[in-house]
Amino acid sequence: MKPARGSGRASTRGPRRATDRNTHNTDKRSKPRAEGPHPEPSNKRSGMAGRSKNKGNWKPLAKSSLLALENMLGLSMLSVLALKSKEKEESQKHLNLLRDQFLAKCAQLSVPPRKPGDIMHVSHQFRAERKKSEHGRKSLEALEENVRSIVSTLEEMEVQMDGLEEKCRIMRHKLEEEEDKAREFLQLSEQTVLRLPALPSRPASEPTLQEHLMKMVPDPPAVVRALHTAPVLEDVRAFLELAHKQVEIPAPSTLTPPLAAEATPTATPPQI
Repeated sequence: MKPARGSGRASTRGPRRATDRNTHNTDKRSKPRAEGPHPEPSNKRSGMAGRSKNKGNWKPLAKSSLLALENMLGLSMLSVLALKSKEKEESQKHLNLLRDQFLAKCAQLSVPPRKPGDIMHVSHQFRAERKKSEHGRKSLEALEENVRSIVSTLEEMEVQMDGLEEKCRIMRHKLEEEEDKAREFLQLSEQTVLRLPALPSRPASEPTLQEHLMKMVPDPPAVVRALHTAPVLEDVRAFLELAHKQVEIPAPSTLTPPLAAEATPTATPPQI
């Protein structure tokens, strides 16, 4: 039995049903999830609801779009068939079948509403992008060719530099050898002394070579005057003086007495 109520006022709340209990339990379970830091399910539901609302405005593809697709597929088929040399008819039939199936599927699809020229605009944009890609590819190939030529030039210059370095090393080695030889030669020239052979002994009565030559000349005074006026005489005299200094023999100052006696009084005997 239920206990009696404390007051005689009627209850404002009816008996709890099974559905109320279930909703109460689900509310209790869902509250901590909603209060958590990740309220993602609600966002997903709202996004799906927005998509479902927008999807109601979708319409099948327009005939112009289907025609543009058919033209693009036809051009693609022609480009593929141009590359084949055998079984063109079978390939064309197969491609036509695939094209028809694809266009039939596209005709059944629902798409968002678009402007009338969107398909053609996309086609033109695709062609423009393909031209840009082709131009970029050609530019890249030209750049690669330039890089290869520059690399080959650098390799050739490196080989030339190696050859020049080797030549410089050889020339430097030769220069060092020549410097060593020159240094040795200078040391030898500073240390050596001119050694002339001793004069042969001759009897006092034997005439000298100068006297013998003067006897052979018809006019000795003319020879003496010519010797005095000759420009080579100074160089010969300097050479003889240097040679006599090296041998430590006094240089002859005048001609021998017989030749001086034969010379004229006005002529001065040359010093040789």
